[in-house]
Amino acid sequence: MNLFFRRLLVTGLLRGVPTLALPIGIIELQGGIYTRRTLLLFRLGSGETWKASGKFCWGWPVLGTVSVLLIGAGFGVMSMAPPDFLIARICFSVSATILVFKTATWLVKFEAPPLQRILASFFVFGIIGAAWVWSYCWVGNRATIQPSKPAESAKSVPKEAEKPPTLLDLFKKDFPSMLKASDTNVDAYTIGTPEGSKIKVKRQTCEDYEAKTKFIGFYISRPDPPPKDFSAQDTFVACMELLKHNAVQETFDHFGSSVAVMSGYGDQMTASKDLTFSGRVLIYHEEFLSIPQKADILKAYKEKGLAVTFRGSDYLGTQVIAWHQQHDAKRE
Repeated sequence: MNLFFRRLLVTGLLRGVPTLALPIGIIELQGGIYTRRTLLLFRLGSGETWKASGKFCWGWPVLGTVSVLLIGAGFGVMSMAPPDFLIARICFSVSATILVFKTATWLVKFEAPPLQRILASFFVFGIIGAAWVWSYCWVGNRATIQPSKPAESAKSVPKEAEKPPTLLDLFKKDFPSMLKASDTNVDAYTIGTPEGSKIKVKRQTCEDYEAKTKFIGFYISRPDPPPKDFSAQDTFVACMELLKHNAVQETFDHFGSSVAVMSGYGDQMTASKDLTFSGRVLIYHEEFLSIPQKADILKAYKEKGLAVTFRGSDYLGTQVIAWHQQHDAKRE
């Protein structure tokens, strides 16, 4: 088997054809053990073949086609989202380099007076240089106005905004067109229960400068630790305690003394202290209040000239449904 390939190799050399021998998988039996050897023959072309191939590759058809493809690739990557500015610069630069070297080779062989050669050089190289500078500046301008991190728009939306609202979210975000004064990040009141639980209450005022009125809202959290039953008696007591301690007027006095707000045009400014209290009191409650409990609260507050609006689990349910209808439609 080896003798055959040796003869073939010698034959190729005697004929004057360069031959390259490399190992490939020929199996030979030695001492009862199979070993893998390889042999590959490459018959290389003559010198004239290499010259013809080089002349063809350095010709205008090949180099012109490569330059056009590189320019097209540069514009192609610039149309992606996001654009790849580095690859675009490389494509435009390599294309310009190929055209410059090929044109220089052509000008060397160009048979014309020196002046014509100089003028042709300035004209051709000027066009190539101007095109390269324009492409580089165009990519730079696109890179300047393009955000560095295109995924930031998706990341900028907090994850909380992608979830249905909680009752506390609604307490903070309801009435977005009104000016609010609140200390919702802290608890305004802490009410104790006979069982040892604590109820935390938040407060805020809503001011409507168009109607020149204002009203108030309270957020009554679930008792901590939670009660053993679901009577919501602790929340009921908390509502009564707020009324007993005149929390409505105390809240207006608190924000009126700490925050000074005016709204209007020119000499028609309206201060927050000049707004008329509409008597409306919003009570956001986490526990479920029964109808008799709500009726007693409404009656007690009405005797003080206050009109209560309850916003509990039923109100939260309607807002969650509306949230899903709005966001599910966007996803579709």
